[in-house]
Amino acid sequence: MAVSAPAPRPDALASRPDRLLAICVVVAGLLSRLPFVDAEEGWFDEIFSIYTAAQSLPEILRGALIEQTNPPGYYLLAHAWNALGGSGVAWHRVLTAIAGALAPALVLLAARRLGFSRWAAVVAAVVALASPFLWQMSLEVRAYAPLALLSAWALWIGAGIATSDEAPRTRAIAGLAGLQVGMALLHYFGAFAVFGLTLGVVAGQRAQRGASWAECLRLLVVLGGPAAVLLATWVGVAFLGGEGLGGRNVAWIPETSAAIALRN
Repeated sequence: MAVSAPAPRPDALASRPDRLLAICVVVAGLLSRLPFVDAEEGWFDEIFSIYTAAQSLPEILRGALIEQTNPPGYYLLAHAWNALGGSGVAWHRVLTAIAGALAPALVLLAARRLGFSRWAAVVAAVVALASPFLWQMSLEVRAYAPLALLSAWALWIGAGIATSDEAPRTRAIAGLAGLQVGMALLHYFGAFAVFGLTLGVVAGQRAQRGASWAECLRLLVVLGGPAAVLLATWVGVAFLGGEGLGGRNVAWIPETSAAIALRN
């Protein structure tokens, strides 16, 4: 009677062919993005992001609180990128182009960790690579492409935790929690990705190794708690100390009496 081979561990799924395919996806992503970083003039959101990123760190935080366009994460990232190569629009688009090229490769590796076949993982990567939205956001000085990169990276780590039949390692938990903090800081939309990833990892551990409800609750708090607390603190400070929820960015929307009462 033939004995079937044991299923490969999630960490072992990043084999040499998978890594080579991921590299090919990155190269294709760069070739389809970098030639176009200077194709168009910068527009308002891009110029605003570069202008904000060029300020001192205290001014960046103050400006982000007043405007409330986004949390300050992308402006801080752009500030560091600005220090490397200046404040040109094309240079800042290089950052988002690189992020947009790396994200689909991580989708491929995450799909393999989740047990997808190699070709199914390649299809997932190609769909992400060819996404018109991701391609466009990879050529704009905005937070979306870096958010996609961190989300794909978090998905790769989370897939390893969710599909493991062992208790998650401290380093993996810390890495995922840290990435989710970065996602929440980059854009408010990051909160949705944090929520989905955290629940997915907890559900995976529950299904894979029968983690107790106490373990699941602890994992839920450890993975999603830091991002939730940080984002809630940021919104609270902006709401109570600034122009209200949304700040000057949406000052044309009248506040409700309840919001005014809370602020006062």
